[in-house]
Amino acid sequence: MASNRAGLSSSRRHLAASCNSFRVNAGSTSAVVGSRGFTLVELLVVIAIIGVLVALLLPAVQAAREAARRANCVSNLRNVGIATLNHVDVQGHYPSNGWGSLYTADPDQGFGKNQPGSWLFSILPYIELQALHDIGSGSPGWPVPVKKKRALLQTIQTPVPVFYCPSRRPALAYPVKQWSSVLNFVHDGSDLARNDYAACSGSGSTIAGLTGTSRYFAQDYNEADTFTGWPNPELYNGISFIRSEVALREVTDGTSNTYFVGEKSVNVDAYNVNGEASVVNLADHGDDQGWLIGHNGDTVRSSGSPPLQDTLGVNPYEFWGSAHPGGFNMMFGDSSVKTINYEIDLVTHAALGTRNGAEVAATP
Repeated sequence: MASNRAGLSSSRRHLAASCNSFRVNAGSTSAVVGSRGFTLVELLVVIAIIGVLVALLLPAVQAAREAARRANCVSNLRNVGIATLNHVDVQGHYPSNGWGSLYTADPDQGFGKNQPGSWLFSILPYIELQALHDIGSGSPGWPVPVKKKRALLQTIQTPVPVFYCPSRRPALAYPVKQWSSVLNFVHDGSDLARNDYAACSGSGSTIAGLTGTSRYFAQDYNEADTFTGWPNPELYNGISFIRSEVALREVTDGTSNTYFVGEKSVNVDAYNVNGEASVVNLADHGDDQGWLIGHNGDTVRSSGSPPLQDTLGVNPYEFWGSAHPGGFNMMFGDSSVKTINYEIDLVTHAALGTRNGAEVAATP
């Protein structure tokens, strides 16, 4: 009997000890769980640290993205340069820049002075876009049939990615902001493709020899060879201009020292941060039509004007420039591409735009 009582007493002591142990462990667990929580102050500190890190890293990310876009722009110009030299090899001269703003390109008009469209059209076969070049072909002569005019509209509506700088805008067709009558096709008001690269007509004005209301272009294809009102080619000392056929041997300043194609400055009002067309400003005469229109501010620029980064409210009709900070890319007559600082000496800048000025201009 006494033995049973002793055993019962021992069991009670073990049970009490177990309960006490459980209470201690439970209390310890509660203490551990409670110690892992965040106070409001700690949470705010973490948020502040994350904000500082984002502020520090965002400019670096943006700079990396711009560097990639700039590299893509350089690649575009190199491809244009290779196409240009292939054009020179086959045609015997640099691409011509058409007849003026009242004509678009025509695939039945060849590659030289009789081609009314821009230099961009003439290099299409040399960037593997022969099919785009040939749209509407097979109906030469004047007047241009209605069916062909519609086909030529299709061509000018088609974006060519290599002609766009990714820092400025995507390769899309954009609304036409200003338009005058075009003699060899009919514009129906639809969006047209653009270009961010222009040819260099020299160090003088891109409209040299064109005065007031004087007629400086032939009224039709038949008149082109006999028309006496064309601007004097001696007013243009660059590589591509109205009805030009500049041979490699004529670039006596050296092809590596002579601009051929580069980035054109565009009014920021003409596109928004997403590269989409804007209706804020309708006054940029250097980006208001399409990429196949002959010699005008859309497709040609002059080294006689100072370069300018894309600027709000400025109509940079003759200026080189870009959407890049610090400088703009230029492709030289030998197809090399260099970044030119916006602060380049203006005398040097002008000299680099001439093919035969005999200037001693150090390439930047």
